[in-house]
Amino acid sequence: MDPLQNMLENSNGGPQITVSLAFVSKLVDQVAKMEQRFQVMKLSHSAEIESIKQDMMTLAQKWLMGMDVNQQVMLRAAAKEGLGRDFNVQAGILGQLRFEAIDHRIHELDKRPSPAKSYLWLEGTADQTPVNFEAWLGSSEKLYWISGMPGSGKSTLMKYLYSNVGDMSRSTDWVQQRQLLAAAYFFREVGEHALLKTREGLLRTLLFQILRQRQDIINEVYPEIWAFFDDGMPSLWGAPGWEVSLHAHHLLEKLQAVCRSLADRDCCLFLLIDGLDEYEGESADMIQLINVLTELPNVKVCVASRLENAFLDTYARMANKFSMERYNKPDIEEYVRGRLERYTRSETDEDRNTVAAHLIEEVVSSANGFFLWVRLVVESLEEGFTNRDTSFHLQRRLNQLPKELEQYYDHMLSKVSEHHRLSAASLLLVAYHAHDVLSWPAYWCITEGAAQLDVTADIEEIEWLRNGRRSLLARRLRARCRGLLIIPDLAQSQSQDSLQGTPGVYCPEQKVNFLHRTLNAWKPDDFDADVLICKAIRAQIRTSPVDTTSSAGDGPMDSLLDIFDFHWDKLEQQPSQNATAKDLFHGLVQILSTKAKLKNHHTPRVSDLAKTTTSPSTQAINGDTEPEGPTKLILGD
Repeated sequence: MDPLQNMLENSNGGPQITVSLAFVSKLVDQVAKMEQRFQVMKLSHSAEIESIKQDMMTLAQKWLMGMDVNQQVMLRAAAKEGLGRDFNVQAGILGQLRFEAIDHRIHELDKRPSPAKSYLWLEGTADQTPVNFEAWLGSSEKLYWISGMPGSGKSTLMKYLYSNVGDMSRSTDWVQQRQLLAAAYFFREVGEHALLKTREGLLRTLLFQILRQRQDIINEVYPEIWAFFDDGMPSLWGAPGWEVSLHAHHLLEKLQAVCRSLADRDCCLFLLIDGLDEYEGESADMIQLINVLTELPNVKVCVASRLENAFLDTYARMANKFSMERYNKPDIEEYVRGRLERYTRSETDEDRNTVAAHLIEEVVSSANGFFLWVRLVVESLEEGFTNRDTSFHLQRRLNQLPKELEQYYDHMLSKVSEHHRLSAASLLLVAYHAHDVLSWPAYWCITEGAAQLDVTADIEEIEWLRNGRRSLLARRLRARCRGLLIIPDLAQSQSQDSLQGTPGVYCPEQKVNFLHRTLNAWKPDDFDADVLICKAIRAQIRTSPVDTTSSAGDGPMDSLLDIFDFHWDKLEQQPSQNATAKDLFHGLVQILSTKAKLKNHHTPRVSDLAKTTTSPSTQAINGDTEPEGPTKLILGD
């Protein structure tokens, strides 16, 4: 607009021309503002705006030269002004739907590395049919669920799908020759942008993204606003007294109207919603909203969430779902090797090559599907390699928790309800202090409380994989520990079982050690992790079926007693805990004696099998008083 603006500023015309120029100047200002709004909202109307500018230039030049303005030019300018009015009303509606952080999360995800080449599951194979995303796009099913632990890469994958769904769906029966529109919303609970965790923010974002692509349907979606700007109302500079309702109920109605208009035009719509668990309200409300969206015509919806109970109850039985931890190991390995293998190619330092190769293997094997940890650790290792750190310092970088993760997990822990904080502190502190990874029956006994932990008189042999105890514990851990403590898939964990048929609980140390300050504030004053671990092991032994295999010298029962001995020894060395240690030991002896009599008709024995633990001796087990000497408890043959 600079040429026209300069012309107006340099004009010394008479009163009539001055009045006319004031009118034209106002139009110039409004067109400039409209152009700026289009740029902010990424709307393309450059040809139309340029046409308006040219007609206005012609009109202004004629005025400035004192010439009569041709009637045709006046009519063209008025027509273009009317066209500008339509654009301005569209921009006004979109401008009210838009909010400051509407694209914040997408821009944030754009900065993350996306291992697109290794998303092999997207293509689908015979044994991965349930996770075949492209097959779902071509099917009649409306909903697809992506789940995963915190930091497993769900949001990065969702951003990839949003960017590539057009190419992936082009040949499907669902799209065929129709126009495909895509809109995405990424819930974000952390940060200062309140709308990124609300239903209003979700609906405003979806509406804005769709209408920005199809401005031609705005008059059908907002007919009441369109009617407000009739021929008698001011045009380019708008009018007071109108606004777009931003109430969630009205926004949903408008989204439904959008889908009807698109269906009438034979378009199809892909909606992607990430982070359902980060919605500020009740999960049930979000599930209900997703149900409404899947009922809209020509719409498919892809959602992602953590493995929270409400979403598992609703979506776990669906065929069209995908679990990040089960399939992202190749993605993680490709990412790690792609970033770090260049440090293994030194022609002059073979030791450094060996260290780098070892660190790569350790990162891959330790990831457990946790992509965020991998990304941050790899960035730290790259810095170490660049700085020529020693192997000791490189290993320390790997073992230390990145600062970003501290904030991430601290936020996760803040979402634990007050009702569950005591239990959460107990479970997580036990996981941190345990001499070895406790199997899930031990944690089940902890969550059962005194009913299991303090009983020694009655033997209750439990077939652990029956009656849903494992599923019950998984629900309890999800509610109390927010993904910091989980039970792996049964199929993946059988080879690592501490007790036959009883998969262990996954909890890498780096996920818990920084939580001490918060957890210590939650735990009761009399809490002692060693006491609780001894009770949990004792309860697991009391309730576990025992056969000759499990009770052999190198069997699973032997491993449980190792853990008991380790923590019992720590208690026994504290004078203030001597009485507690003695009670724990005698309770264990009572349990072992009873189980041995039931199974083998004789009492357990004590064997000094080269342990460093100082347990009560043979006399104590046989009923005598003072124990002495290193011992170890096992069931008799």
